[in-house]
Amino acid sequence: MLKLAKADASLGVFFVAEGNGAEVRASFYSRTGGNILSFKVPELPAGSYRIEVRSNPPGKEIRIAAYAYPFVVSFCASASFPRLFFFMNLDSPAVLPAIS
Repeated sequence: MLKLAKADASLGVFFVAEGNGAEVRASFYSRTGGNILSFKVPELPAGSYRIEVRSNPPGKEIRIAAYAYPFVVSFCASASFPRLFFFMNLDSPAVLPAIS
């Protein structure tokens, strides 16, 4: 079971830009328990991103699991754009095993 400390800025869901490695953390989570994550996609410039889930199991170092497919933003989303939520099943074969 995955639980995230939402207030800890080093944990959570991160969008990592493929080109320059810039990271943007999702700041709104509607579900973070069990094997499903539900979070609001933050405003991102157009480009390709790797989605990483960073967690800190009790007594262990931060672990990172990555979504196997790129997340592509084809235009710059803004505050006027409708909210987009992403649901991630951590048991899916599309999620790469955690890196310890």
